[in-house]
Amino acid sequence: MRVLIAGYGFVGEALGERLLARGDEVFGLRRSFAPGKGSKAKPFRRVAADLLDSSTLVGLPEVDAIVYAASPCGRNAMAYSAIYGDGFSNLIEAYRGGKGGNVPGRVIFVSSTSVYGQGGDVAIDESTPIEPKTETARTLAEAEERARQRVPSLSILRLSGIYGPGRTHLIRTVMNGEIPAHDPLTNRIHREDAAQAIERIIDVASPAPLYLGVDDEPARLSEVRAFIASELCRLGHPPPPPSVPSAIRAMSGSKRIQNRALRSIGFSPRYPSYREGYPAIVAGYLASIAR
Repeated sequence: MRVLIAGYGFVGEALGERLLARGDEVFGLRRSFAPGKGSKAKPFRRVAADLLDSSTLVGLPEVDAIVYAASPCGRNAMAYSAIYGDGFSNLIEAYRGGKGGNVPGRVIFVSSTSVYGQGGDVAIDESTPIEPKTETARTLAEAEERARQRVPSLSILRLSGIYGPGRTHLIRTVMNGEIPAHDPLTNRIHREDAAQAIERIIDVASPAPLYLGVDDEPARLSEVRAFIASELCRLGHPPPPPSVPSAIRAMSGSKRIQNRALRSIGFSPRYPSYREGYPAIVAGYLASIAR
């Protein structure tokens, strides 16, 4: 299979490695690439282009599937509208304008569960109406609708709390002794499992229009922080007692997001909860600050 990953970043690279390992041909699209990027044994094909500049979206490869996994350049409505709305439209129009005017049969739009602003620890699945509470969440919901209008057969994957190697903000707040203002029920997914979820949607014969990408165990923020603190202690770096008001941004509600739809197409997380995912990240963080 030939797959274009538009937004070859944190999740896109992990997906690319999975697809390359099984013999697929991968085209990674981003504005620029660092020298030496990619596997020498099974390299992906680089597509240097700017999704916000349609003049650069020329000579795109013929592919069987598009995964739109681009990220905004800022946490504001303008940045969200640009990349999720305009960027996707530019890419689809570039395919419609060339290659015989055809869009690949499989198109996956990677979005976020931030469009669910519900609280009260309610259960969320694909049938739950969205309740975007922030400006960026409302903009993202509008971009999803724009994308659906352009590609009616679109599959949207809403990911929640993506974490993995190098994403250490929560660890640093624990090490700094910060105290969050709230203790919501949180949802997350490891980078590798986010990539696996996309792979499952690529492979399924008749994908659903919507999937929610989370691990198996929603957890209180305090539980996750306590586990990180215990890992720091185990590795000889006990954090100070929490005493500093945290500046961490407010999370979107407090809910229990379910992954049954993904499970139904073969998704099985390698990291079913934070307990499996965070030990290696904590160890990697401590190794980085010891250098």
